[in-house]
Amino acid sequence: MAELEEGFAIKDSSYHLDDLTVGFEAVDPYEMPTPEAATLLFGAYLTRVHISFPIIGKVNLTSQFQKFLSGQIQHPPAQWLAILNLIFAIGAKYSHLTQAEWRGDDRDHLIYFSRARLLAMNDESVFSHPNLQQIQVMGLMSFYLLCTTQINRLV
Repeated sequence: MAELEEGFAIKDSSYHLDDLTVGFEAVDPYEMPTPEAATLLFGAYLTRVHISFPIIGKVNLTSQFQKFLSGQIQHPPAQWLAILNLIFAIGAKYSHLTQAEWRGDDRDHLIYFSRARLLAMNDESVFSHPNLQQIQVMGLMSFYLLCTTQINRLV
């Protein structure tokens, strides 16, 4: 009640970087990291994040990922690529938070996030009937925004 009397409301405050724009990179949404980098990022996500936040089906996605890297899957669906890029974004952010020796550029996570956004966050996908992959995209995107201290964007 004291907030109302003083003219301050909690909704007017921001948390960490919420008052800044989310950085988006000009990217080709179908470009992929090297197989070595992709494997490291995917592995970091599975061993460190998936254990606590099992948003994706680990066995199925791991199998699909290996087939994709080996060239057995030539043209995967856009939502699947978005999921993969969000996993890469979270893995890239994790690699910098932990100062992993294999980490890439400190803006790599923005590149992967931008790719995922282009692949899965358009008018058609946001307002179409939900499916499991779209829900996984939203869950991974929410987790990524949490990791990058943009938590008020989750609402």
